[in-house]
Amino acid sequence: MFGDGARFKFVFDKVRAKNPQHDKFTALLRPDENGQLQLYYDTVESNLDDYFFVLRFLGEEGDVPQREIAKHLKMSVGKVNGAIKRLSQHGLITNTNTCKLPTTYGRQTLHEIWPALFAEPAQAELTDDEKMPF
Repeated sequence: MFGDGARFKFVFDKVRAKNPQHDKFTALLRPDENGQLQLYYDTVESNLDDYFFVLRFLGEEGDVPQREIAKHLKMSVGKVNGAIKRLSQHGLITNTNTCKLPTTYGRQTLHEIWPALFAEPAQAELTDDEKMPF
């Protein structure tokens, strides 16, 4: 078993053809509920992809024009448009001509990343009645 003196050094030399930002984070090696050692780490906002911030903005502000999202998040409108397409492809938002809001899955994702800001969706919302076998 590892003692308190165990240290880990993570080095990221290259991330998607960019130099990574050197952010601090905490990593712990501890046993899970089955006694197996697992590596746990915290999430740092600067390590998140931009589309998660678009999801957060939509979760906080509701359906707003892409130009307003871009201005608030200091992104280009094209980048916001790409993020909205990606969020829609992954089922995190509804993307219609009249409305762009987080889906239940999107709200669950927001809760997992920012639990202090977003309540967890009710369990009943997370089940899809059409996929139930009975």
